[in-house]
Amino acid sequence: MLLPSYFIVEIEKYDRVPDVQLPENSYLCYKISSDSIDLISSFYRNLFLFPKNHPFCLLIDFTPDSVKSKTLMELIVSISFHSSYIKNDYDNPHVLFELEKSDNNEYISIVREVFKAQGYTDIEVILMYKNHNFLSDISDKYVRFDLGENIESFSSAYINSIKTLTSSQFSFYFFLAYPGNLPQALKIIDNAESTIREDLLQTYSILNVGKFLTLKENALLSKLELIEDQPGSLDGEDLDYNSTIDRYKKQVTELLKFYKREYEILPLWYKRFGHIIKVITGKRTFKSLFNDNAEKYKE
Repeated sequence: MLLPSYFIVEIEKYDRVPDVQLPENSYLCYKISSDSIDLISSFYRNLFLFPKNHPFCLLIDFTPDSVKSKTLMELIVSISFHSSYIKNDYDNPHVLFELEKSDNNEYISIVREVFKAQGYTDIEVILMYKNHNFLSDISDKYVRFDLGENIESFSSAYINSIKTLTSSQFSFYFFLAYPGNLPQALKIIDNAESTIREDLLQTYSILNVGKFLTLKENALLSKLELIEDQPGSLDGEDLDYNSTIDRYKKQVTELLKFYKREYEILPLWYKRFGHIIKVITGKRTFKSLFNDNAEKYKE
């Protein structure tokens, strides 16, 4: 996947999720709504007894009154202890929230505190809003697709969304009404990205570099986190610690060598790497790379 992609499935449909291999940069996300709160215990049991072995996170769609149950929230926190739960930012679990409106987020603070009470430093909050029109507010940094029974037609919408993006900081969220459609959805997206590669090579290349950088950064941060957790408990094992540091530095050096090697074979337009990085980080528009009259920098 060119951009982080989450496939949303309601928890009551967990057993209908096909056992497929998810592409790199794609994840499952299980939605817990007010209507499915009573099913959390059975979902929890199935999750640990019959794991799908996919990286996943939770999407919470409660009314604020629902989180008053401490037992309920502690059960949700315990789901994040699963080995496949997504934690990229220094062990802070991803938690998505679907809200009616932007000011209805008081209970997010409650959820955050429950996670902290169970030993987490924080949670990585991702906000989504119901009835959000397609790319109506690009500051939200996400694109949402509500996929019903017939999903063949969303290929063109996916391609158009890539054309409309202003940076590589977006994420895609696919709400699957029928989890059995997941393999078909993955195939449609793969074919669409092949079309993008053929017709929009520059855009495809920029997003692909952005994906590589993000995934590599997450991997290195995870290793760095392990290193930082060690000093206080080593007491005499400095050699092992220094060896770990050396391995980390070696990985960074190899990463730099990779870019130097790949840089030499890139076409001329792509060697303006500094400009591309600004696009990747959202500081410069795509259009300015290819149109001198376009606005270059964002406010």
